[in-house]
Amino acid sequence: MDEITCVMKSDYVGLGTDLISSAKQISSKQRLDFIVSISGRFHYHHLHLRRFYAIIHLRGDGVEILFKNTFTKTEEWIKECNKISFFRRPMFIAFHLLSILTLCYGIYKVLFLHTIDVWLLFIPIWWFFAVFMLYFISNKTAIKRNKELYGDKAEVVSEVTQDSIKQSHSNGSQYVIYYDTIKRGYLTKNYILLHSKANILYTFKKDGFSVGDEEGFLTFLRNQGIVIK
Repeated sequence: MDEITCVMKSDYVGLGTDLISSAKQISSKQRLDFIVSISGRFHYHHLHLRRFYAIIHLRGDGVEILFKNTFTKTEEWIKECNKISFFRRPMFIAFHLLSILTLCYGIYKVLFLHTIDVWLLFIPIWWFFAVFMLYFISNKTAIKRNKELYGDKAEVVSEVTQDSIKQSHSNGSQYVIYYDTIKRGYLTKNYILLHSKANILYTFKKDGFSVGDEEGFLTFLRNQGIVIK
């Protein structure tokens, strides 16, 4: 934890006290923990001026951590993320529904109108085949990329505060996520996934909380205006 030391000098005790008060207010706004220690030396000269020294220690990164979550990037995690990407995102859901309706109409024409429309039958089947193939290929590619970037143990630690989320990866990279950049959230079997406006999925493991818990975190997200599906 970084320590910032500010040394303030004043010819008058009163002014020095005002400076300390101002520092406290600033640190409070920034949610910093602070420790104030004062050492006074009074030197009487011909004008009886008093030299005052105030030493203020501000301990950085003193923001309160509301939730802390840790998870490891495993093959299971990759598959659950890709399920969101290919089967639960609004755009893909719209195409899935359209394909199902098209296929149903093609079957209806075969059974009741006794006509075969190849395109009505072929296009929906082709669509679902292509989606599943992309899903499995994406899984395979992501697993290789994940191992290349992070090795065998790709751990991510997330610290949630009132203003933002800080994610630290085992390879040293760090990201800060602000709540107004998150479009929506998803719940899977084992994870809470936050989908950003930049189409990035940020992950939290349901049983990976060392500070706080799953229910409290979901309530916090909803209070931030994030819709969880």
